[in-house]
Amino acid sequence: MSTDIDIIVLNRKKGSIKGQLTKLHTFISQEENKSETVITTFLEILSRTSTKFEKLRIEFYRTVPDDDFEEIESSLSEIEDDIFQIEVSLKSLLHELRLNTSDSNSSDAKSIDKTVSIKLLEIPLPVFNGKIEEWNSFKQQFLNLINDNPNLTENQKSYYLRSCLRNEAKSIETSEDNYQSLLKALEERFENKRIIVDTHIKNIINHEKIVHESAKDLRKLLDNIHKNLRALKVLKYDRNDLSNVLLINIILQKLDRETRKQFELSLVDN
Repeated sequence: MSTDIDIIVLNRKKGSIKGQLTKLHTFISQEENKSETVITTFLEILSRTSTKFEKLRIEFYRTVPDDDFEEIESSLSEIEDDIFQIEVSLKSLLHELRLNTSDSNSSDAKSIDKTVSIKLLEIPLPVFNGKIEEWNSFKQQFLNLINDNPNLTENQKSYYLRSCLRNEAKSIETSEDNYQSLLKALEERFENKRIIVDTHIKNIINHEKIVHESAKDLRKLLDNIHKNLRALKVLKYDRNDLSNVLLINIILQKLDRETRKQFELSLVDN
């Protein structure tokens, strides 16, 4: 049974995480020069903060009563969105810094242009393997890192985009051999909102049932549900009272007998 003290402790942990994210936002917004070492360090800090956040989310799910679930979930979703945006911003800064460093180390602009056009960026680029539900996330990251970079030519952008494609996505045919044509072909193939929504819903409904009590399997279930709910939210499909009831019912059907029993007992206690 959850207590007010439990909720207070969890909220303090949440406040600590939000404080760390605020510091990262402050660093990103500062105009002074940023070194590669500092940016990399902040990416590592963000990774640790993200891990703490995922553990905290599970603690909240196990503790908060149903009446407070929607409010808490909304607050947690905002933090997750914040973590995602900070990661994109830091990687963009790192990419820009390395590109500028590369430019400054050469006196021959044409040579640099040729080198950059055939050499992958040293920072990891997002990969898209043709799963339609992952398109929007991939596109947003790629646009931030590559498309919106004024220092890259169209040929360089085309090269980077092709290097990110795998499996089905790699076989997409284009009307012209250029960046805009390739991007448009990908959008026409994978930006089908109805199919994307259906896929996210099926990912939730078809998640395998937990057979035996397992913290690892429970976390996989919660991660899968939250990942797909977040994607649906981006597509402007917000949750309401009815969807929350349906979601709780779906989750219960996926739980093993012992975990479900403990959940039912917590409802009685509350």
